[in-house]
Amino acid sequence: MELGSTSGSTAVARSLTGTALPAAGVALGYFIGAKIGFSLTPPSMPVSALWPANAILLGGLLRSPRRSWGWLLLAVIPAHLAAQAQSGIPAPLILGWMISNSAESLLGAALVLHVLRHRPDLGSLREAAAFLGSCVLVAPWLTSFPGIAIVQLAMDARHEYWALWRTRFFSNALAMLAFTPVILTWPAHPRYGLRDWVRGKGAPQQIEAGLFMLLLSATCMGALLHAPACSGCYPALLLYAPLPLLCWAAVRFTPFVTALSYMVFVLAAVYGAPAATRPFAAGPAGLLALQVYLIVAGIALLLLSVSIRERRAAQEALARKEQMLGQAAATARTAEERFAQVFRLSPDAMSVSASASGVLLDVNGRWEQLFGYRRDEARGRTPGELGLYWSERDCAAVEACSRDAGAACHVDVDMRDRAGGVLHTSLSGAETGSGAEPCFITIIRDMTAQRRAEAEVRRQHEQLTYLSRVVVLGELSGAFAHELNQPLAAILTNAQAALRFLARQPPDLHEVGAILDDIVAEDKRAREVIRRLRALFLKGDPVFQPLDINELVRDSITLARSKIGERQVKVLLDLAAQPALVRGDRVQLQQVLLNLVVNATEAMSELETDGRTLRVETASSWPGSVQILVSDSGKGIAPALLERIFEPFFTTKRHGLGFGLSISRAIVDQHGGRLDAYNNEAGGCTFRVNLPEYREGNHD
Repeated sequence: MELGSTSGSTAVARSLTGTALPAAGVALGYFIGAKIGFSLTPPSMPVSALWPANAILLGGLLRSPRRSWGWLLLAVIPAHLAAQAQSGIPAPLILGWMISNSAESLLGAALVLHVLRHRPDLGSLREAAAFLGSCVLVAPWLTSFPGIAIVQLAMDARHEYWALWRTRFFSNALAMLAFTPVILTWPAHPRYGLRDWVRGKGAPQQIEAGLFMLLLSATCMGALLHAPACSGCYPALLLYAPLPLLCWAAVRFTPFVTALSYMVFVLAAVYGAPAATRPFAAGPAGLLALQVYLIVAGIALLLLSVSIRERRAAQEALARKEQMLGQAAATARTAEERFAQVFRLSPDAMSVSASASGVLLDVNGRWEQLFGYRRDEARGRTPGELGLYWSERDCAAVEACSRDAGAACHVDVDMRDRAGGVLHTSLSGAETGSGAEPCFITIIRDMTAQRRAEAEVRRQHEQLTYLSRVVVLGELSGAFAHELNQPLAAILTNAQAALRFLARQPPDLHEVGAILDDIVAEDKRAREVIRRLRALFLKGDPVFQPLDINELVRDSITLARSKIGERQVKVLLDLAAQPALVRGDRVQLQQVLLNLVVNATEAMSELETDGRTLRVETASSWPGSVQILVSDSGKGIAPALLERIFEPFFTTKRHGLGFGLSISRAIVDQHGGRLDAYNNEAGGCTFRVNLPEYREGNHD
């Protein structure tokens, strides 16, 4: 809570400081401006020839945020009262002038902000025009009517109204033009500081600035403040003498320096003209001529200074843009050089062709090496004219890729070289450039060796898969022999019996017919065993079709029945009540199940016969998946080996080859499933097969 109070107090203090200091500065400037105005008031007139106080208040308002305007207006009240009271002005006139002066400054500030929508710093012709129209013309013109009316009422109309109005209007307009720009372009402003024209410049610029200030001071003080008397007229030549210096300031220095120089010139001119025993001995006509001359010169000088400032800013912006364009051009040249280097040295074949026509514009060395055409032979011709596409389908695929403007494309196509050899390629391309002739960059990677290697890997994998199946069938050979011996023995026995029945007189044809029926049945049984064996031994491409997983499990148990009986293993089947379908190759999935069943029976060989149990379950594990669990009651697998058993050539069997489980996992992976293993809490191990469930519409 204390910390919050401290933070709040600090914020309030900062707010007061940020308002109080500008208000105090404006009040002090207003007081000094009023004293200057009183010193420049002709003895015969109640209106000053130059009234800087209003201009100083206007500058303070324009340099401050709107929320501070009330504080600034309150701050100038004591300054106004102090300056007016010291000059012996009647109280009603003091009050009236305070209202009219504040209204003039407030009106000028409000008009400028309404036109510009931001605080001006006289950095552009638009800001200068808004300032001249609002502050130099409109505000003094409108407020001079009530201001002079107050003077007439307070002084019993001893002076002509329009003469006083004219004097006040030109006096305040000249003050606005002479003092307010100095405040608006004060050195504290970030764009115009003294260091911009003295510090940070070279020696020639510093010498120039010093010479300018010396000449301006000498001209104003020597020529104007101490001019020789001239009866009834102005020494015109002396009034014109500072103009070249002011133009020098406008051309060579910042608007602040120009405004400051003009202010000094105005003060010197008004104080020193005419150079008689008393100021303004030439009368109202001479004063009016001087005011008009100074206003016209000030307006021209302000516009000249702002125009040069804008021109300099435009030149600087143009220089920055030219620098940026130069940098962009250099970057583009560097990028082109890098692209050319990459294009020439790329390990892949690259070509640049016209997007509209497909004509080859350039090819790199690898392209020449790959297709057998020289660069000069390829340029100006299309790939189709060179016969680079193996088939129309490949050509259409590349054309479809190139039509996809603005996006990178990738397509695998077969191409041919100059000798007619086939090239398996991976083609990538993208359109680049714009304008009348956009280009298409093509990168061609020769995948022939990789495709051949992949085909060889697939062939080797198929060989290993077949070998693994043969190994499993070899382990079941005794069972298959037993399966065949039974129907063959029955056929032999029935045939011998039929011969005996035929040898009788008369032959017992009824018994012979029954025996022949038995022979046919046993023959079908033997043929079914041979069909199953033949299906497992045959090589061929996988045939994916919907399969009932329960039927696969039953067939696998039937094929391994003799092996199971030989090991005296008890089989428990817990199959899904509803048919569970998967899409796969029957032979490959049966190979997986046979391998798991045989492994499970061998894992229990060291147990007592009454403890050997093989459990096979099928179920839907989660939506869209079918699960097969093959569990044994053996000793299980060491946890560290649960993943290693699926590695090629890793085996825990004494005479195992070590690729049965790795091939089984590969088969399951090819079917979009997963094969893993885990130990049972009650002992033994479970191999889990998850396969995607087949439903109408969810497979291509």
